Amino acid sequence: MRCFCSPYHQDSALHPFIAQLERAAGFQREDSADQKLDKLRRLLAPDTRGDDEIELLAELLSLPSSAAGLNLSPQRKRELLFETLLHQLEALAARQPVLFICEDLHWIDPSSRELLDRTISRLAHLPVLLAATYRPEFVPPWSGLPQVTTLTLARFDRRAGTALVERIVGGEALAGEVVAEIVARADGVPLFVEELTKAVLEARGSPEGVEKTLAGALSVSTAVPSVLHAPLMARLDRLGPAKELAQIGAAIGREFSHALLQAVVGKPEEMSRRLLNIASGRCHG
Repeated sequence: MRCFCSPYHQDSALHPFIAQLERAAGFQREDSADQKLDKLRRLLAPDTRGDDEIELLAELLSLPSSAAGLNLSPQRKRELLFETLLHQLEALAARQPVLFICEDLHWIDPSSRELLDRTISRLAHLPVLLAATYRPEFVPPWSGLPQVTTLTLARFDRRAGTALVERIVGGEALAGEVVAEIVARADGVPLFVEELTKAVLEARGSPEGVEKTLAGALSVSTAVPSVLHAPLMARLDRLGPAKELAQIGAAIGREFSHALLQAVVGKPEEMSRRLLNIASGRCHG
């Protein structure tokens, strides 16, 4: 199970859990409401304790539901919804061990935080490993519980940085001095190690290209960290016609729908989808 918190959804109640349910059910953008409801019912069928649970979760996902007819106060409906979500986790854990990953809790919305707090209080008796990440400004109320272990992640040392480079390059060969320079210039930041390594791999056709890429890691930019500026700009330039699409997406924000992008780009849908595939593949690949 994966839940991702976002700065754009800090005021959207239970957004990380809603997104997790939608992924688990296999929702597609082109699905109708009835198709999504059918998928949700198939997902919940093995563990549901009654139609009320399905109706509550359908309402949570903004699908056709009779939950409004349950004649419950808002507080009681909220309690039943939380219990339903917790029951789904418990039922899943009864069948097999569960890895539950929660990312970026410093952006979690209040309702999701309350549900997560309740979840963690039950984990002592369940075969569930919950791994949560957050920045130092987030203060978890459960850090002192016996079933909770807190790990502070420091910058990579030289050995860990070298191991990450070797994992990224796989079967490719990089000279030892190049690997050492990547690790040194990345200054222990894993994301910088990853991006700089990929940029070097793309430029490895010539010694001058590798040298230029490493030297460019020191470029100064106020928009992004200096060690990422040159590799990211080089990747953007190589997108060709898809570069404009990537720039438009960056201007919109970190998350946006395909419909919004299509409306802004103003290109035929087939072309915009092809350019989007190019941009996403190059930027993340």
